[in-house]
Amino acid sequence: MSKKLYAHSKDGQPREDWQKLEVHLKNVAQKAYGFSKDFCSSDWAWNAGRLHDLGKAADEFQAYLLRENGLDDRRYDGIGTRKINHSSAGAAFAMEVFGPQVGLVYAYLVSGHHAGLPDFYSSETGRAALPFRLDEGEKNLSNIRQEADKIEKKSGSSENRVPGLRNITGKAITQ
Repeated sequence: MSKKLYAHSKDGQPREDWQKLEVHLKNVAQKAYGFSKDFCSSDWAWNAGRLHDLGKAADEFQAYLLRENGLDDRRYDGIGTRKINHSSAGAAFAMEVFGPQVGLVYAYLVSGHHAGLPDFYSSETGRAALPFRLDEGEKNLSNIRQEADKIEKKSGSSENRVPGLRNITGKAITQ
């Protein structure tokens, strides 16, 4: 039995009412797909939606949700006491799956989905630059690799969409 992973909690509600991570990623991908149809970018948007919160599979993020809701987080003792970076793993995953050109576009989108698009060169922004975020993302991705692969294999929708990520021509990406 795999552990339950959550994307969002609901204040004062039991975990059973929280939004599961794979549901959240699928819902965001579907919404983004629909919003971007008019400008012929639906596959791009689908992938960005699937990748944006992949890092929430990390134990650090799951511990954070428990602590913030006053729940027992002993299972995660000592984990997640620092700032939680949940976007860099999805950015690193994009680079791995899509390669250096297309992956870089997704890496910008995913790593900047809360903080804004990062600079590439670090002369002005230091460790906030994309190459630093991607280095951190590779480490974060290695920590959630098994969960990330499971989430991607389960993804898809009732609209006859293929599971997982899509390339920009609409065919499934195989890993």
